[in-house]
Amino acid sequence: MISKSIFPKNVIGIIDFIESGPLLETPYTAAIPQERQYNSMKKALKNYTNQDVKDPYYFLLDITSTASGEIPVSPEAEDLLDLKYQLIEYDEQEDFFNITLKKLEAISKNLDINKAQLRLLADAISGDLYMCAKSRLFLKNPHPYFERYFDVYKNQGFPCGWIGGENWKSGDFLIFTRS
Repeated sequence: MISKSIFPKNVIGIIDFIESGPLLETPYTAAIPQERQYNSMKKALKNYTNQDVKDPYYFLLDITSTASGEIPVSPEAEDLLDLKYQLIEYDEQEDFFNITLKKLEAISKNLDINKAQLRLLADAISGDLYMCAKSRLFLKNPHPYFERYFDVYKNQGFPCGWIGGENWKSGDFLIFTRS
């Protein structure tokens, strides 16, 4: 069994949030312009999965893919390579997806989505947070995109789209917030 204590403190912070942090329990706690808000999870998920968006909107998974390309696939340091595999094993051991799914099931009536949508949401959130942990593990300096992603979750939002430019350096998230 792997203990999370083997990871750097900044990675443990994300793991702790996955395991016990609040998720979509309250309205978004940071300021956000009305035009970047979604108050319906159904509409937020529809936008999240819609690849046919028009400028100034962009498919969020493309933006995330571009940003994740800046995270080394295979870290140069041997100890980081070991931690890479241990993070994968820790995710499987603790099952980030099911932890997230259980949190969402507890509030599912408030989200007004079906079971398939709930599973899609849990998969998106657990995958996003895993990428945030991975970026902290592999990069010497925090990656601004993944730190912003994590901030959205800590503030009780769900990043469901992108507005602005074609890459993570120019634009910002569209965010689901509970009303």
